[in-house]
Amino acid sequence: MKRIFIFYCVLISHYSYSQITQPFPDSSASWVITEWSSGGGAPGGFQIYTYRYFCNGDTSINGVSYKKLKESFNLDPSDTISSTVVGYYRIDGQKVFYLQDSSYAYSVISMYNYFYFHTNQEILLYDFGIQIGDTFSLSDSTYFDIQGRATLVLTQIDTIQLSGESVRRFNFTAENLGCMFIPNYFWYENIGSTYGFFPNFYCFKNGITFNCFHENSINYVFNLQPGDDCMHITLGENSPSKNNPTSIFPNPSNGIFTILSDFYDDYVMVTDMTGKCITSQSLSVGNNLVNLQYLSAGIYFLKSKRGVEKILIF
Repeated sequence: MKRIFIFYCVLISHYSYSQITQPFPDSSASWVITEWSSGGGAPGGFQIYTYRYFCNGDTSINGVSYKKLKESFNLDPSDTISSTVVGYYRIDGQKVFYLQDSSYAYSVISMYNYFYFHTNQEILLYDFGIQIGDTFSLSDSTYFDIQGRATLVLTQIDTIQLSGESVRRFNFTAENLGCMFIPNYFWYENIGSTYGFFPNFYCFKNGITFNCFHENSINYVFNLQPGDDCMHITLGENSPSKNNPTSIFPNPSNGIFTILSDFYDDYVMVTDMTGKCITSQSLSVGNNLVNLQYLSAGIYFLKSKRGVEKILIF
């Protein structure tokens, strides 16, 4: 009887372990990103473009198997040709490791390795086995250690609904982020983070919006505007804004604005004409009051997940 009981427990344990979901996608997945940067010839000094990362195929490096990570400005998941190899990743239990492609050394995403890591070896992107109260280092860089931006603390694990699917969300402290433009920071099991595929992003002049995640014909929507989908984002290349007069009102105003948000985990950032960040604030779904009366009269730019809009304070 004792042996039967032990066998039963082992069987249950094995069955339960086999039901643990893959912590990260390993095929047919796309992360659709909108990136903006201050500087350049766009009005207000903003340039905005949308692209996607996607995994496509396998490779072996030094005897280790990896998934290929590619980048494309064609958002159609069926297009796997017009793309560039960014790097490689592998899944080991609940951990995800990343190795950047050496030929991609002078691209924008190369800054992820250049600024956050001083190594040409693979780096730990995620550990979905982390427990509440544990810390996770986003960088081995001395600069970010000095600035206090390297280590985050996991404060909560909850479950949210995305496109009718239950997704585990890991809530971290946000004040140590290297990017001040996103006040809330999350990991999403089997998806990625607030930033999409990568858990951090160099954003001295850049900001990033994770629009949606596409896998197996399902769009997991994070920040899409009405009428958009994962294969068609209206806020396109070098477009300074998406004209949506109802997203902020009144405009002009004396510094008191109401901002309408349709998105969870939303935020707003206010910059001056040079692109310098003045303030940022978390937003809730619905109407949000933003008080900018302490600013001098003039033209400013407001960046939210709807896009970038010019505001006037009189």
